[in-house]
Amino acid sequence: TRRTPARSETKLAIEYCELGNYERVARGLVEAVRGEFLGSRIAAEVRPASGGVFEVAVGGKLVFSKKATARLPEPEEIFYHVQASLCCHPPGPPEGGGSV
Repeated sequence: TRRTPARSETKLAIEYCELGNYERVARGLVEAVRGEFLGSRIAAEVRPASGGVFEVAVGGKLVFSKKATARLPEPEEIFYHVQASLCCHPPGPPEGGGSV
């Protein structure tokens, strides 16, 4: 479990294929991230999609795509990006401002 200084909220968005039955994997990944970063503010959004997708975005940036890799992510791959978002990047623009 990593403990990081409290910073702005980090957004974790996972889009998964409903027909591929990836919802359990998506929700498990959210729980793994929250367990790894106890005390950190992780705002998670899990959205159903189609077409075999399983895409993960951290802080608005796509960090994993099943379409590009032909596999599902390992939690540690996502932990790396969450850690970078929590510790190394300044807070993004306020809601409704800036580009994504």
